[in-house]
Amino acid sequence: MSAPKPPPPNLQTAIILLFRSAPPFVLYPEDAEAMYTDMQNVIRSAKPTAPKLIEKQAHGPIKKVCFIDTELVGVSTQLGVMPPMPGK
Repeated sequence: MSAPKPPPPNLQTAIILLFRSAPPFVLYPEDAEAMYTDMQNVIRSAKPTAPKLIEKQAHGPIKKVCFIDTELVGVSTQLGVMPPMPGK
C-alpha cells in the first residue's frame, strides 16, 4: 500500500502577469483589479526619455519587484492557484 497523496491545492486567486522582454513577473496582489489598472496607467505614461523605477508588492513567492516602466510591454490578469509558501 502506498501512502495517500495530499489533495491538490484549490485556493484560487487572481494573479497579475507583467510582460517584458524577459519572462513575465507573476504577482499575487491583494487587489488584482487595482494593480491591473495601475499597470495600464504605467504603460500609458511611460516615456522613453524619462524612465522611472516602479516597485510593487505582492503576497506570493515574489514579495517585491522593481522594474523600469519603459521595459513593461503588457499586463494581464487571470485566475490561478496560490503556490504553497514555505513555513506556512
